[in-house]
Amino acid sequence: MARDYPDLFIKFHRGIERLQACTRQRPRVWDPTAPYTPPKVFWFYGSSGSGKSREAFTQALKDPEIPYYSKSSGSKWWDGYLSESIVILDDFRADWFTFSYLIRLLDCYPLSVEIKGGMVAMCATTFYITCPLRPEQLFASLASRDDGRILQLTRRITEVRLFGDEPEFVAPSVADFRPR
Repeated sequence: MARDYPDLFIKFHRGIERLQACTRQRPRVWDPTAPYTPPKVFWFYGSSGSGKSREAFTQALKDPEIPYYSKSSGSKWWDGYLSESIVILDDFRADWFTFSYLIRLLDCYPLSVEIKGGMVAMCATTFYITCPLRPEQLFASLASRDDGRILQLTRRITEVRLFGDEPEFVAPSVADFRPR
């Protein structure tokens, strides 16, 4: 549309984007009579420059007919998300989302995500997460608890794959805490 009608696209791009989002939405739970199918979650971790991101994008591009969305860090907004079935969380860190939000994001149940000016249904059925650390290391403070929180995350992950060298990890401690 942008190529054929650039003047209209410039004038009405927000409305066109909203229309696209509405017409493409197919929530993860769209058939109440069928069993819920959890999304596939691939956690790629390892040393810097080891090919984690390249592999995530390579996997996402395997079928060029299936679009993907790459989430930017440091923002709660999912602007530009148009119901893509593949989502990449590249260079993921623990402070991107609250832990409970991450759990809901990687679950099979309906979830709306924020875009500027509204909400859209999360329709992803596959997530690729790249990170320097394993999930248990990234959320070490939860792994040490006995309430099962880290298991809530790890049971949602389909595959954890190491790239390059195993990262050196030092668990945080109270002695290391330095208030600002």
